[in-house]
Amino acid sequence: MRDAFDTLCRTIARLRAPDGCPWDRVQTLKSIRPFTLEETHELLEAIDADDTLAIREELGDVLLQVVLDSQIAADEGRFDIIAVIEDLTAKMIRRHPHVFGTAEAHTAADVADALGSGKTQKRSHTRRSSTASPPRCRPSSDVCGCRRRPPVPATTGPTGPCCSDSWREELAELQAELYPDGEIPAVAAGVSTPVVADELIDDPVRLDHIEEELGDLLFVVASIARRWG
Repeated sequence: MRDAFDTLCRTIARLRAPDGCPWDRVQTLKSIRPFTLEETHELLEAIDADDTLAIREELGDVLLQVVLDSQIAADEGRFDIIAVIEDLTAKMIRRHPHVFGTAEAHTAADVADALGSGKTQKRSHTRRSSTASPPRCRPSSDVCGCRRRPPVPATTGPTGPCCSDSWREELAELQAELYPDGEIPAVAAGVSTPVVADELIDDPVRLDHIEEELGDLLFVVASIARRWG
């Protein structure tokens, strides 16, 4: 396992080297961001389709995002893949005191209850404290002549993460960004009704978050459309 992972990391580092791939060399954490979302959704679709080979490939694509992002960060002098792994290992040990400590948890529900609130608070803080703007565009999938294979056909129907859990989650996150106080104004719909914003938002960070959530929701809508053919 160590040799296999080392070979992968060295391969990605080679692509980022001065004499490596021109496309990989110019990527940044922001420019590569859309691929992370895309690969995650394709992994979900492969799992929904119960396609073993596709799941294996999509897991590799998700792993690629982790290693490539870490290599970009290392090239920028931020951190490297070792720091990512060490942080993850420490977090897993910290979150499982019933395995690595003296706490007790007898069912999966016990574990979920213990972890849920803390993880939700951390996720909320991370999202709202981020000031990074989502990228405006993404490279073509034909870059370097490596065209991606067509997405795995998922089972048609209204079930599965892409058609139930995901859109509800993304809609809720968009709602939270648009209406942080929880109050959604009632606006009568009509063809002749002028389209105006509910309020003027002059906070650039908040606008970035709203734009990000709109993009996430649009991606899920596209996934639903594809699942239904």
